[in-house]
Parts: sequence; structure tokens; C-alpha cells
Amino acid sequence: MRKMTLGSIASKSFVLVVLLGTTRQAMAQDATNRYPGMAPTGQYLMDRNAEIALARSAAPVAISHDASVMVLTRHGYEMAVRGKNGWVCMVGRAWGAMFDNPEFWNPRVRAAGCFNPPAARSVLPYDYERAQLILAGRSKIEVIAAMKAATDKRELPAVEQGALCYMMSKASYLTDSAITTPPT
Repeated sequence: MRKMTLGSIASKSFVLVVLLGTTRQAMAQDATNRYPGMAPTGQYLMDRNAEIALARSAAPVAISHDASVMVLTRHGYEMAVRGKNGWVCMVGRAWGAMFDNPEFWNPRVRAAGCFNPPAARSVLPYDYERAQLILAGRSKIEVIAAMKAATDKRELPAVEQGALCYMMSKASYLTDSAITTPPT
């Protein structure tokens, strides 16, 4: 039997409290926001070539030209282009944000990102898993539980040191909210 330290118990308790709090907030917000549930799957999908181009626009050409590119399909992300430099470019959807984000189900969000090799190995598996669960029709609560279980079982990796993501695309659509600049 594994011996648990006080610190280990405290950290697991903290994660549980955060997840339960996020779940409660997400449920309350779903009742009043513009996107209370998932839109038809087709609304989240893009033309394959357009998605590849948008994904590549997230990083400088010197990086994205030789990067792998993932595209979203009805069942999750799949490799569209096999790269040579270890970087991976993709277009995230709104469900990649926090669970209590009022635009969690917004089908118009297109967040182009290009991940360096450490991020491709340690961050993208979370995006892939979440997308697969959501496209399988799982609720937010079920996704939260499945992600927590996968993390607890170490089926998902720890984030590697040096992980980073370029998000330089001018064509990404990140929110319906008006973004204002602060007064000078």
C-alpha cells in the first residue's frame, strides 16, 4: 500500500475542492449564458485546408513550415501534416478554456497555437483527451471527472519544463466579448 504524506493528501484535497467548485460554477453559468450546451458537432469543424493554414499562422514560418499540424475531426484531433521539427500546430476550440468560461461551448472560437516539443509531449495530450471526450457527448462534469481520473492514474503527463506555445495568428477568433483598450 502506498504511504501518503500530509502534503500529498492536502494537494489531492485541494484539486478535488477546485474541481468541485468549478463544476458548480459551470453548472450555474450554463443556465444563464449564451452557450448553455454544445452546438451540433459540425459547427466546431473547419475545412481541412483552412484549418491547416490557420494552425500554421500561429507561429513564425521558420517554425510552422516544418511543424506537424493537427486538425479537429468528428472524433477528435488527427494528424493532417507530419512535421520534421517536433513542433505541433493546431486550432483549439473554446472547450479548451476553463470549465467556467461562459463561452465554453461557443462554436465560433478558433484559437491557433503552435507548441514546442516539450509542450507537444506534455500539454497537447490534455487537449486531445478533452476534445475526444466532448465530441463523444460527455458533459462538463463527466469531462472533469475523466480528466481528473486520467491525471490521478498518470495516463496524462506532467507538464514539462520549457513548454511554450506561440499564438501569433491575427486570424484567430478568441471571444464574442468586446475587447477594449484601457484609457491612456
